[in-house]
Amino acid sequence: MQLVLRITQTITIIILMTSISISYAKNQDATEQVDMAQQTAEYAACMADEACDVATSISEDEMYGGIQQEYTVKSCKVTLYNDGPVKMVDEKTDEPCNAPLPKDHQFSK
Repeated sequence: MQLVLRITQTITIIILMTSISISYAKNQDATEQVDMAQQTAEYAACMADEACDVATSISEDEMYGGIQQEYTVKSCKVTLYNDGPVKMVDEKTDEPCNAPLPKDHQFSK
């Protein structure tokens, strides 16, 4: 009798665990589908507008080979990238600004 009770409990536990696992998997799939639908809608809106930058998934650091040098002159933050590009923005407003480049930089000539 004790053995039958133990087997019944074990089978019940296995059935419950399987049920919980299936429910969790369904919830995960639903969450992923919602995320995918949201991304697709954003992409479609972006393409309809034709004014979006689709390549926003990579940072400027990765795009231009990393940062070679950063410095600030009169609240103008200058970032020199390894591949050559230069970014100059005001520290407070994030608007473009002008600052001198190092004499050895390719754009300073």
